[in-house]
Amino acid sequence: MRYTTIIDIRENRAIYRNQNARLIYLHMVLASGYHDTDRDIVDISLRALAEQTGITLSATRHALTQLESAGLLERTSDRKYHVKKWILDEPPTPRPRKAQAATVKSEGQIGKRWESEIEDYRQKVLGAIRASSRDELTEWLQELEEGRRKNHHGVYISPNTANIEWLRKIVATAQ
Repeated sequence: MRYTTIIDIRENRAIYRNQNARLIYLHMVLASGYHDTDRDIVDISLRALAEQTGITLSATRHALTQLESAGLLERTSDRKYHVKKWILDEPPTPRPRKAQAATVKSEGQIGKRWESEIEDYRQKVLGAIRASSRDELTEWLQELEEGRRKNHHGVYISPNTANIEWLRKIVATAQ
């Protein structure tokens, strides 16, 4: 599977109203080459195009005529079609450098605030452990092992394997 670009043909009412022209254009965009040697080129006969899209030969001719007059297709000298899939009316404006610098600066501030919040939480957890007896720590460990998250001395710990192992070590060293 590959990706491609396509022109929004809804603005050209004559092409968009004609379902055969829409179908032919879509088919040609999808069938066009993407290598350096055949980029946007389709080598197909009228009969093969009509058969592949499921429309009559005369409807295919009419749709190709409309697409060529709209500038979406171009017949090359070697009887191939060049499909126009991209229009760049004006180059996009570059992003301002100051906005990028401000983004980096704000991300740095978010990182510092996040680190500060983590350190505050760590200190709260250590305070709760110091304030707990061995029985309370054992009860806390059992609740975590059962998948419950309960408040102990104003602190919640998530019941995941890393926290359970950490609390087991603490209970083992507690007197």
